Formats: sequence, structure tokens, C-alpha cells
Amino acid sequence: MEYRYFGNGKIKTSEIGIGTEFLNTADKKTVSQIVNEAYDNGINFFDMLMTKTKYRDNFGSEFRNKRDRIIISGHIFVNDKNDEKHFNDMLKRFYTDYLDITLLQYVDTQKNYDKLFEIDGIYEYSTKLKSSGKTRLVGLCTHKLPIAEIAVKSGCFDIILFPINIAWDQTPGRKELFDLCESKGIDIIAMKPFGRGKLLHSESRINITPIQCLSYVLSVTAVKCVIPGVSSIDELRQILYYQNASDVDKDFSKILSHIQNDIKGACLACNHCLPCPAKINIGRVIRMYEEKLINKETNSPFGNSTKTNFYAPRFFNTLPEYKGHNGKPENCIQCGKCEERCPFDVKIIDYMKKITMSKLKI
Repeated sequence: MEYRYFGNGKIKTSEIGIGTEFLNTADKKTVSQIVNEAYDNGINFFDMLMTKTKYRDNFGSEFRNKRDRIIISGHIFVNDKNDEKHFNDMLKRFYTDYLDITLLQYVDTQKNYDKLFEIDGIYEYSTKLKSSGKTRLVGLCTHKLPIAEIAVKSGCFDIILFPINIAWDQTPGRKELFDLCESKGIDIIAMKPFGRGKLLHSESRINITPIQCLSYVLSVTAVKCVIPGVSSIDELRQILYYQNASDVDKDFSKILSHIQNDIKGACLACNHCLPCPAKINIGRVIRMYEEKLINKETNSPFGNSTKTNFYAPRFFNTLPEYKGHNGKPENCIQCGKCEERCPFDVKIIDYMKKITMSKLKI
């Protein structure tokens, strides 16, 4: 196992950690097997998201005799009035008097981001935890690019927990975020390396292995640790194969080349086309059309055979300045301004005509 460092060399972490969300209802035996096999193979990072007592107790039993050799990241929640209670409960059930990383969770809107900094709010609480030695680093968990950018520029956080994978990173602005993190000295913990499983699904648009997915994420310089979610010992073993994989196994260059060709002309709902003089929320309209079209043709709710669904993360929302964009595709005036701004050469005017003619309710 290779290791990297958080916090300017303060904390040594395995480059692969374990996301434990899918073990929320696992029995004690399963948790014990996964924690110990991961640990025996050099993994020392465990991200603890859930709040169930049994979940925490199961992991705490395994952490108890390893505490000084593992890294625990715990989450507190922006809209939870009992954060102090939940934080202290983590300390108690994990048999520790500190967390290595405290992550502020559910910050995917500007409203929630602003709420962090209210008087006696969650950010103030997290800084007190850090100054008192109850946490070593404070980070922000977000799925949204604009919020991540604001957080990095603020200088308030040591770490950002953010979704990174070879498909979603084709949307504009993400690579710039990673460069910004590196320049500001903000470390990244990467989640969703398999795109919530879509990249590995039988209906995936690309033929990629878990090893190549991990290899791509770890090629991002600012990433210190990637935390794939694990729900079984078999999934853990697929991930552990990474440390013995050859350079050939890890090579993702051909896949990246395929993706870059595949997305030409595809709408990734990046909103670079906006504002629209006809007030059409173009990316949203195209996404809804493709979802309804594929479901109508295949009677399948999976729908990731559309490029928009596959390459654009669902963790996106319309920027506040475009909230009023609720025009219909038939209102398109064919000015072409959207196509001039589109980074993927999408034929947007043709799309609006096609959607209008389809008579699908968008």
C-alpha cells in the first residue's frame, strides 16, 4: 500500500481508504472481517458517515485496539441541532478522545454553506473542536462544484471531500478545482470513484475495471485518499487488488481517449450555454428529454445509456441566477448564443426542435 499525507505532512494516510456508508446495516461479523482484512493490507483510513448506534458500535469494536494506527474521519451535519451530541457519541463508541478529520456534511447549496458560518453555527463548533484537540483537521463534504470552489477559496478548510471519477471529470471546471486545491494547499478526499456504480455496470458506456477507476482518481495530484464504498468482503478484495496491479492493469489512457471522443456533441448539463434569452434551462430540458426518451424506448428506468446521464453527475443544480429559466423548448428563438458558448459543440437548436416535435412532456 502506498501512503500520502494530509495537512502538510501531519497525517499519514493510505492512498485507498474505506467508505463505510454501505455497511450501515451490516452485521458485526461482516464489519470485523472487512476492517481487519483492510487493515492487514495496509488500509488505515475509515470514513464514518452514518449515525446508527449499532453501526458505530460494530466499527468501534474493531477500532479499539488500532486507534493510534488508523485514521478516522467523522461527519457532523449542517442542519442537525444535535451535532455536539453526535460528535461526542462518535468519540465514545470509537473508543477515542479525538477524530483525525471532522467533515461538515450536506453542504450542497449556497444556503447551507452560509448557514455553516452563523453565530454558534457548525463551523464555529468545528474550530473549537480543532483548537481543543478533539479533531486534527476540519473539512467540507460537498457534491457541488460551485460550493467546493467557494470553500477552497475561503481558506477555512483543511480538506474537501468531493466526488471524482473518470467520467464526471469531463464536465468543465472540475480539473480547475483540483488545480486550485493544489495551489491553495487544500487536500482532497475523493468519493464516488465508480460513479455510484454506473462505471462498472453492465450497461456502462465504457469498459473499465475498478483498478483503472482508482488509478485515474489517484492520478489527481491534490487527492490524498480515495474512499470507494464497500458493502462486502468481495468488493474489498477487488479494491485491494490495486496494490498488486501492474502498470498495464492501471492504465486508463485508452479509456480517457474513448470518453473524449464519446462526449463530442453530448450535453453534460454544465450550464455554460446559459443565460438563454428565451429563459430555457437548456441542460435540464435536454436531460429530461433524454431520460424520458430512453425510458420510453427501452422501458428501463436505468437510463444511463444516455450520455447526459452517464457523464454528468446528478449532483448538480441550477445556479441561483438561472432559477427563473423555465421557458419551453418551443420558445427557442434560434439566436445561436448557446451554441457559441457550449464546450462540447452540442447542436442545441436542433435539440430544441427535436424536443418540440417529440411532444414529450418536459
